[in-house]
Amino acid sequence: YLATVVVVDLRTKSRYEISAPGILATAPRFSPDGRHLAFLAERNVAPRPTLSNLIGQPVFRDPVKLTVVPLDPLATNPFPPKVDEESTVGAKDEPKKPDAAPALALREAAGRAFDAPVPAGEWKDLLWLDGRMLLLGTEGKLSSFDIGDRKLSDLAEGVDAMRITADGKRLLLTQAGKPRFLDLGPGARPK
Repeated sequence: YLATVVVVDLRTKSRYEISAPGILATAPRFSPDGRHLAFLAERNVAPRPTLSNLIGQPVFRDPVKLTVVPLDPLATNPFPPKVDEESTVGAKDEPKKPDAAPALALREAAGRAFDAPVPAGEWKDLLWLDGRMLLLGTEGKLSSFDIGDRKLSDLAEGVDAMRITADGKRLLLTQAGKPRFLDLGPGARPK
């Protein structure tokens, strides 16, 4: 089956399909500033054989890509092109935090979608935090993608699910059915 990411404007009750047709789009998450929407998109990018537990026959599963949709057409790219150390154009520029609420243009949003520079994988969930994204793989590997450095690092194995605590300071993980907490500071590991 295919799943579509839809955004509903609560003022007008208008419904906007954000993901492209023909893909399985899951785990939609807003960026911390509300100007972008990310989701996991499974489509035919590079099929590889896996063994189905149900039928015992090889089936092809497509790797999952992280897709980002700017909802605000004037929003800056959260993944700007990397600039080499010697260049002065755009180097060390800090993106400015917007003061006002984003001006969303949902009707054309799907046409602005792009694949984030995150390696494709067997991802099943994601969280978008300031400066990084957390990705949970189908085999239980929790990884952190640093947006500025464009580096993917492993945080934990055997993770079943993840949620941010209500205060936004920690990540609640379940590993083998047991709760664990991860401080959301840099370099944090599960306790």
